[in-house]
Amino acid sequence: MSAANTRTGARFTAAAAGLLAAVHGVDARADDASPPSATGFGNVGPTAGVGYASTLGGGPSGWGYHVGGRFQLAAGATRSYGLETSYVVPVADGTAGRYVAVGVVLEQTLWNWFYMAIGTIGYVGVGGTARNPFGVVTDLGVGHVFWGHLRPSLTYRSEFIFASPTVTIDSLSLAIDVAF
Repeated sequence: MSAANTRTGARFTAAAAGLLAAVHGVDARADDASPPSATGFGNVGPTAGVGYASTLGGGPSGWGYHVGGRFQLAAGATRSYGLETSYVVPVADGTAGRYVAVGVVLEQTLWNWFYMAIGTIGYVGVGGTARNPFGVVTDLGVGHVFWGHLRPSLTYRSEFIFASPTVTIDSLSLAIDVAF
């Protein structure tokens, strides 16, 4: 890349950052995209949500819930990783199983208010559920950091439980993360 192209690219980047600052009040040059874990070693917090589950192949479907929490460690200013545990009932009457879920979750925060997470989860059957499938969980959420340590958030959560048959859950969740 020539020196002229590098200067043109730098001017374009500076102009785009200035436009973002003028229109949206966001300073794109500053690294202000830090989750609460950036103020310390990590964060911990409870989560709870309600959603609709469907079973592929015509099995039980309906409204269900999950309740649990996360313990995460900071991995830079905008990333964290950690452990999630939750009690998951895909369909409220238990026909799709009841599980204690434990797994590893990776999270990325953007613009200090939007975050996304993905994790692999092991589901341990409880309450008469004999299966112990694995699954994947994803979160897209919005939240705001208060007092530098507290982040309440609302997320769209999607879970795929690879049991036989496969269960998918789409839910809205509330969470409160506290940095330490």
